[in-house]
Amino acid sequence: MVLSVVGVVALVLVITLLVILLRRGGGGGRDLISSQLSRPLQPGRPVFLEPGLRRQAMELAATNRRIAAIALVRDSTGMSLGDAKAAVDRLSPR
Repeated sequence: MVLSVVGVVALVLVITLLVILLRRGGGGGRDLISSQLSRPLQPGRPVFLEPGLRRQAMELAATNRRIAAIALVRDSTGMSLGDAKAAVDRLSPR
């Protein structure tokens, strides 16, 4: 019985440490998700948006509502303003 309690406590500690490391990106101070979202878009690379979001952004941009399209992409994805603008520009060049 003592061994099983020690095993459970050790398992809980290992899981807790893994969660902390994954959230911090291996100790870099930023979690992995926000570091992926904050990377600038590379020129010439395709922008992958969900189909519904892509369609809405394209419709807004096509009707001269580019600012609304950029705001939609930014709010939906967490992209920076510059990246959201670049994404909308790639979806519907002027």
